[in-house]
Amino acid sequence: MPDAVLARAIERARARFEKCKDAWKPSAGDEEVIDAAEESCQHARDALVHLQGRRWDEADAAANLCLELEEEFGSGRVWRDFALLIEEAAAVGRAA
Repeated sequence: MPDAVLARAIERARARFEKCKDAWKPSAGDEEVIDAAEESCQHARDALVHLQGRRWDEADAAANLCLELEEEFGSGRVWRDFALLIEEAAAVGRAA
């Protein structure tokens, strides 16, 4: 049963990633913000890879980096739920 719960938690995080990956689109011309958005998305991808690899601490860290970049250079709203879902999945994984 714990594996099924973990699989659902990871799938929720993956689904949220799909909704978020194109949501933060900085205006053209602000290279620093464009770079931050791209880097944030890569950290989000890394978080999912770490979850699949059962590297809970690394998943949390990558999701936090993703969120920190967006909070610094964006609105801070796009990746917040994603980071929480990664945190939740990692907690489920640790408990399993």
